[in-house]
Amino acid sequence: MSGPSNEPEYQAAFRFERECRTAHSEGYTIVDGDQIVGRVDLHFTGTVVQGSLSVEESLSDNQVEGLIELVDEHLVMTADTPRDDFVVSVFRGRSLGTFSDEDFGHDHESPTETNGPSVTFRRDGVDPIFSIAVGSDRNRASSKARNRLRK
Repeated sequence: MSGPSNEPEYQAAFRFERECRTAHSEGYTIVDGDQIVGRVDLHFTGTVVQGSLSVEESLSDNQVEGLIELVDEHLVMTADTPRDDFVVSVFRGRSLGTFSDEDFGHDHESPTETNGPSVTFRRDGVDPIFSIAVGSDRNRASSKARNRLRK
C-alpha cells in the first residue's frame, strides 16, 4: 500500500552524478531536474570525511541543509570507509564554468613549457578573485588572491 511520501521535497529533486573517484576521494555534480545546481567533493581521511559543497545562489538555506543530509546519507554513510565525523564547507554563488587545459590552449606535447598565457578571473570588472598562470607556476593562485580569499 502506498501513500503520500513523508520524504522532504528536496530528496525527490536532487540526484548525484559521479564525476571522479580516487582511492580517498569522490566528486559529484548535483542535478535538480535537468539543471546543474552544485558540486560536492568528498575526501575520506581516516575516520573523518571532509566535504566541499558548492551550490547555486538560488538554493535556499533549507535546500542546502537538505543537500548536506542527502550527501551524508547517500554518499558518505554508504562508503566503505568508517566515519566518525562529517565536516562540510559550503559555498553558495554562481558557476563560472568548468575549465580544462584545452580552454587555456595548453599543449600536452610540451610539458616543460615555462612561459605561457595567464588567466585572471574577475568579479564585475574589479580586482581579480584569483589567477592561474599557465607554465611553470601553473595552478598556483597569486599571493594577492590567496590573501583576498582568506578575508
